[in-house]
Order: sequence, then C-alpha cells, then structure tokens
Amino acid sequence: MAITRRKKPEVDLSDLNIQKLKNTFFILLAPVFLVGFGILTDWLLPKFLIYGVVLLLGLFIFFKGLSDPEFLIAAFIIYLPMAKAFKFNIAPMVNGTNAFFFAIFVCLVFSSREKSKEIFKRPIHIYVAWYAVLSTFSGITTILFIPDGISYLLGESLYEYKAWVDQFVLYFLIYKGIDNKGFAKRVFFYMILGSVLMELYAIEELLKKIGRSSIEKSRVDGPLYQPNDFGAFIVYTSSMLIALIVVNIRNLKAWVLAPYLLFIVRLLLSTFSRGAYLGFAAVGLVSAYVKGKSFLISMGLVAVLAVMLFPELVPNSLKDRMSQTTENDGIEEKVDQSTESRFVLWDAAVEMTKESPLIGKGFKAFRYLKAEYTKEDVRESDTHSMYLYLSSQMGIPVLVLFLLILWKLFIKGRNLYLTSDDKVEKAIGLSAASMVAGVAVINVFGSRMVNIEVCAYVWIMVVIIDVLTREKVTKGKSKSRDFDKQKAESLVASDLPKLNKPL
Repeated sequence: MAITRRKKPEVDLSDLNIQKLKNTFFILLAPVFLVGFGILTDWLLPKFLIYGVVLLLGLFIFFKGLSDPEFLIAAFIIYLPMAKAFKFNIAPMVNGTNAFFFAIFVCLVFSSREKSKEIFKRPIHIYVAWYAVLSTFSGITTILFIPDGISYLLGESLYEYKAWVDQFVLYFLIYKGIDNKGFAKRVFFYMILGSVLMELYAIEELLKKIGRSSIEKSRVDGPLYQPNDFGAFIVYTSSMLIALIVVNIRNLKAWVLAPYLLFIVRLLLSTFSRGAYLGFAAVGLVSAYVKGKSFLISMGLVAVLAVMLFPELVPNSLKDRMSQTTENDGIEEKVDQSTESRFVLWDAAVEMTKESPLIGKGFKAFRYLKAEYTKEDVRESDTHSMYLYLSSQMGIPVLVLFLLILWKLFIKGRNLYLTSDDKVEKAIGLSAASMVAGVAVINVFGSRMVNIEVCAYVWIMVVIIDVLTREKVTKGKSKSRDFDKQKAESLVASDLPKLNKPL
C-alpha cells in the first residue's frame, strides 16, 4: 500500500499543552542552574546547601508525581545522561538511577490519574518484551557454559548484568507512564533538553583538551567517561535536532538551531570516534532520504560541491582520525592495530555464535572465553560489534529481535512523518527513522546499546513512536460483536413466524 503525502500540513498543538511543557522546564531547570553554578564557581556555595535545595525539589516532584508522574519522568529523562557524573550513591548498587526507578514505580502504582481501558495493537512492544526476556535469560546461560558460572555472574559481571537489565526496567516504566499523545510529544522535548545539558557540560573538557599532542590525549570523554559512548549518544540525539530543522526548514526561526548543530558537530569530532562519524553521516543521509529524494539529491550535491570548492571545510581532526584506519610501513599499507584487533575479535565472536547459535555462550561469556577463539592475544574483551555481542553471548534469536525492533521503529517513524499533519509528530517520526540509522551504523563497530546512559533515549523513542502510532482494536471487536448481535436478532425475527404456526 503506497503512502501518500498530504499537502499543506496544519500544526495542531492542542494536545502538546505548551503551558505544561513550560512549567515542567521551569521547575526542573532550577536544580540544574544550582548545580551548574556550583561547577562554574568551583563550588563557591556549600555543596550541602545546593544538594539540600535539590533534595527539597526532588521531594516536591515525587509527591507531585502521585497525582501526575510527568514531572518525575521528565526529571529522570533529563538526569539519565548525567547519571555517571552524578551517581548519588546511597548504598551498594543503590544510586540515583535506582532511586528514580523506585520513585516512578511508586507513583505509577498510586497515581490518581485515570487509567485508559482501550486496547491497542503493539507489535514493537511485543518484540521489546521478548528481547528483554531472552537477553536477560543469558545470565542463566552463563551459569551453564562457564565453569563456576554463578560466582562469575554474581561477582565480576554482576554490575554489568544489572546495567543490562536496567535499560528494560526503564523501558517498561516509561511504557506504563506515557499514556497519551500529548505526554509523548512533551517527552520528546524533555529528551532534547537532557541532551543539550549533557553536551553543554562537556564544553569545559573540550576547551581543556584542544591542541594536545596526540589524538588519544585530545579525545573528549564527556559525562559518560568514554569517548566512543559519548560519540554514540551525540549521534543518537542529534537526530532530534536535525529533524526539527528539516521539518521546519522553510521557517527562518528554525535556523536559529543551526549554530548549535555546528557546535554538536565540533563536539562529535572531538570524540575521535570513527564509528560515530559514520553514524552521524547516516543520520543526515536518512533524514534527507525520508524528507524526499529531491531533497536528498540537492543536499548531496551541495555537500559534494562544498568539499570540492572548499576542502578546508573538512576538519583536520576528521582527516587524521580516518587516516589512522590504515598504516604504511614503507613496504605495504595495512590496517592499524586497533582495526586489526577488531577483526580478530569479530572472528572469535563468529566462531562462538556457530557453536551455540540459539542461546549463545552466556552474558559476558566473551570476555571469559575469548582466549579459546582468538588467533592471537588481544587486550580488548568486548566484541566491538553489538550484533556479534548479541549473537555470540545471547543467541541469533535475540539478534533477530533487536533487528526487528530497529526495523519497526524506522518504518513507523517514517510513516508518521509522511502521514501526519502535526509538525511535532512529523519531527518525532523523522527523528525516530534517522536515529535508527545512527544506531544501526554505530553498532557495527561497537556495543553501544548496552549501558542505560547511552541507549536510554533510543528506548524512550520506541515508546513515543508506539504511543503516537497506536491502532485501536476495541472498535473492530465492537463492530464485529454488533454485527453478530444484529445478525442473530434478524435470524430470530425471521424464525418467529414459523414458531407461531400451528402444528
């Protein structure tokens, strides 16, 4: 069935509730400004005073959440990217993220809001549910395949296993919390705010590392403390800003975002993550493709001509990093050590997948078993590919589910962009489709859908798209029941004269 584009889209902001969005921003930015002031002034004000104010605001948001969990969910979304920088460790394995999990769960259980009784078709949710169950089951597989697996899982890998499960706890809480389209649209803007605050937080590190003697010393780790993870996060969230610009490209106000987009590009280059570079290119390419073939061709021609006429536009950092993929020793050109090690690890992961294609070798089993499969000693203990991470440790069915989630998210996002008359929905749909492109490309070269701080916004986007594209099934059932009832009544009516005839 062909998808037709609608002309002259009308903007309907009635369900967005801009006033509620502004109120939430105003309340949540208060603790952000306090903490930011403390960082800029090197904690001129006593920390206990700043954290005390944050705590009071947190209690206010929690009790507010008992009637409306939106404030609490918004606060959590904004906090998530900064969770490693501000852990708020309360007890072993109990930190700020867990505290938010508990608070949101309590608010959802005791919330006084009206619960929707409508039933919807939710294919993406089914895939995510199975993905969560089967991938989490890999912990049991670890116990089966690894000698003394219980000690290995509960000892060395416990925190990583908990981190893996956390992303699904987040997904199901957000899934239960977002119950209407207006809320889903506002969550999109909460994610934009969270990404902006995280990127601004990295400015200080960016300025300190400019001009250092080597690429490794110049790489910006960001609040994630890992440059490749930080690059992945920037790429995932850049899809939202790019979507807003593309959807409103004829509106001059949208171009106010262009300078910030250039800042994001500069920040991304400072991570020196080759996978992130390719992922960002994929986001831009798919954004243009979904917008339309003519737009894609025109943007491609502009980019090519710009590079040809002004080669200095290509940053030296990009040239230097991409040139590191190969090395020339004067005799032959060969791949660099990092790339060569990656090939060795990929081969090992493929062999592990072949031995146990259905259930894999178990969670974090690659780190334990890699020496049995690598042809040479390799320092890294990760597969350096999300796809092989899943297939080798959790099985091919889990990998297929992951790919289905990405495919469904792309299709639903693209369809939402093409069919919706609401510009906010169009931006969300375009963002979802292009975000999938970034996820798909980046995870070829690394496992960037493992830590909740990196991939949280991807799972939240799945929920948003699910809410905005829900298809009701209650109406179809009710029509069917009404038809059956009418048919039964007509049959009874037609048989009544026969029953009234004398025998």
